[in-house]
Amino acid sequence: MIGCYDVAKVYRQDGVDTPALRWITIEIDTGEHVAITGPSGSGKSTLLALMGALDRPTSGKLTVDGMDLGILTPAERSRYRFEKVGFVFQEFHLLSHLTVLENVLAPFLGRAGERSKHQVRAKELLGVVGLSEALTRPAGVLSGGEKQRVAIARALVNDPDLILCDEPTGNLDSVNGEIVTDLLKRLAETASGKTLVVVTHDPKVAGRFARQIKMQDGRVVV
Repeated sequence: MIGCYDVAKVYRQDGVDTPALRWITIEIDTGEHVAITGPSGSGKSTLLALMGALDRPTSGKLTVDGMDLGILTPAERSRYRFEKVGFVFQEFHLLSHLTVLENVLAPFLGRAGERSKHQVRAKELLGVVGLSEALTRPAGVLSGGEKQRVAIARALVNDPDLILCDEPTGNLDSVNGEIVTDLLKRLAETASGKTLVVVTHDPKVAGRFARQIKMQDGRVVV
């Protein structure tokens, strides 16, 4: 599903080039569940951002299902993210003044028809993550573990083929971290063909994945 071929990413500020990725070549198959590990600053999150078309490679080629993400127009990148990708971030990125259900349906803001069509699925997902009794609660009053479970439901509401998670347990205690990791793997396994890529520095989280891609200094080392 994902192909990275000699992918490099360089950030330029005040005339100074800072390499974030150095000639990455990896492939991830459809339906594969992968952990990307490494110390802070190793390029893990940068690579994930490129897979999600949140940024472009400086050089090289990155494809998803044969689509070259580096040459997409802004409108095509937006459509790709909406239709193909579910994101889960360390910081949750919930709207605290909206209810739990409204947050799960947030990807459809401004799309009235889509919003109503996905309401049943949103409620089903909230049931799966154990929050069926919290639909009308404001997101701002939830615990960290509850917020991340809402974020997982939001990431899956549009039935994406690719689930990208950037340190999804980073702001959670060990108990909630295990719950969230279990949920992600179980939901991805239940929905046949879902590809799951999780960036983590936590060896316990990484150990739950059969395949680990280890990075250091912008390179893949394993």
